[in-house]
Amino acid sequence: RDVVRLNIKPLWSAFNFFTLYANADGIVVSKEDAALATHDSQPTTNMLDRYILAKCKTAVMQVRASMDAYDTPGAAEAITVFFDVLNNWYIRRSRPRFWGEELTADKQAAYNTLFTVLSLMCRAAAPLLPFVTEAVYRGLHGDTASVHLTDFPDVSGIADEFALIADMDWVRDVC
Repeated sequence: RDVVRLNIKPLWSAFNFFTLYANADGIVVSKEDAALATHDSQPTTNMLDRYILAKCKTAVMQVRASMDAYDTPGAAEAITVFFDVLNNWYIRRSRPRFWGEELTADKQAAYNTLFTVLSLMCRAAAPLLPFVTEAVYRGLHGDTASVHLTDFPDVSGIADEFALIADMDWVRDVC
């Protein structure tokens, strides 16, 4: 019951939110578009986008370190914490961006960021949540793609935002 509540439902909820609004807006987010959200030469200017990308980088690195040390509970904890932040902070604070009437650059950046973190975390969480990550990854990348045939995500292109993470985590704690 706890695995479903803490791991599967948050991942599925974030994916459902993304697909609901992307389909309503007629958004087609390609892998190339989403890559722009992580590339150092094309960083997003929105503070929430920068925060969740940096938080994703930290989570992926924690999952890798835990898996390398055969610490599956540590890897699962990193995934759980990330999806809590994604759903209860990033998506809640970004709703007005997704609800906008027109497709602005800021709205497109929000879609690209959410696509990017979902894709990266599916690849990182695939060994621990094989079936649900497969369904989400295929929903993001098309039915021909399999998360289990991809490499572990390379997050080196995401900027290190240690000060932003510390400040935003402090704000989250206060709230």
